[in-house]
Amino acid sequence: MQRTKASVEKGAFSKYNVFEIPERLVLKPRTADQGGREARQAEALPNHAFNSIIKTTGPKAQRYITTSPVEVAILRENDKSIIEWKVPVPAEFVSNYDEMPIGDLSDVDEDDTCEYSYENRRLVATMPFGGSAQDKEVSDVRKQLYEQVTKDGLKPKLVNGRPQFFFLNNDAKACFTGDGGLGMAVYEWRTASSKSNEVGIDLEL
Repeated sequence: MQRTKASVEKGAFSKYNVFEIPERLVLKPRTADQGGREARQAEALPNHAFNSIIKTTGPKAQRYITTSPVEVAILRENDKSIIEWKVPVPAEFVSNYDEMPIGDLSDVDEDDTCEYSYENRRLVATMPFGGSAQDKEVSDVRKQLYEQVTKDGLKPKLVNGRPQFFFLNNDAKACFTGDGGLGMAVYEWRTASSKSNEVGIDLEL
């Protein structure tokens, strides 16, 4: 994911980063969060996001392009908890994305969707975190992040009166091919002390 440094003022002891995410094309699968923290559905892309299997070995090994990070958010819609992923489409495939397939939606639940979606430029703030999107500690990090950005005079973006939090899986790489779309996702194990992932919040531009 390309990041553009944002020229904003923040407190001397603030522990978050502020940057812009340029406009981009993403693959956006969604599903109902049916098990919460116990089921941990947000930790990996759902099956219906994939439409192919990439062969990585042998004489017919395929060329693929990786993209990272995988963004995930847990939203509240119509009294349901919905998990939404945003997987940036590699620049090489953006011009012909309408020819790329999406996942198989023929036998899924009503809340399971997947589509390519154009996303406008965003201003975000993120705080490093050494865990997963549904760890209980995420709630404390969200609170700390919200308090710091508002204290520094930044304005969280509100949708239906709610701030928009998200999670960046920097330890995940999604793999695309031009004719098969999303075919593989690789999650790298990293120690919690590395704090390689990020808890984020959208800000008003």
